[in-house]
Amino acid sequence: MKTIAARLSVSPDAARKTIRELHDAGFVERIPRKHAPSILTIRWERFGLDPRSEKLTIDDSDDRQFCPPRSENAPVDTSYKNTKKNTHISNGNSGRFVPPTVEEVAAYCHEHGNTIDPEAFVAYYESNGWVVGRSRTPMQSWPAAVR
Repeated sequence: MKTIAARLSVSPDAARKTIRELHDAGFVERIPRKHAPSILTIRWERFGLDPRSEKLTIDDSDDRQFCPPRSENAPVDTSYKNTKKNTHISNGNSGRFVPPTVEEVAAYCHEHGNTIDPEAFVAYYESNGWVVGRSRTPMQSWPAAVR
């Protein structure tokens, strides 16, 4: 967990919570071991990918190694989003900031004609803790940051 937290620039508690949410949503499988940390495996089929037919590589010099390879027209399973726990408003007007998903940013960019890469946008702000500027002020509205 310390390694994952360090690579993602988050606290171990945040990494643990994220792994738990990914596990609960079915994107990650945890294989417990006696006297050793659990093994985490990514369930690529949930991303619409077949690990046997896709070339999956991990390059330590590449910070994007936690991202699955992109396949054009590959459906992404988003059925986990329909639970009450995961339903949220992230338009900046709900009072409390909720980070957007890549799909939300992509939909917003498509709707408003923005040319930014939604994955890069989410990855960048996720790595910076959703803060903006030199003063590292917490983000209030992600659509404003896109604009």
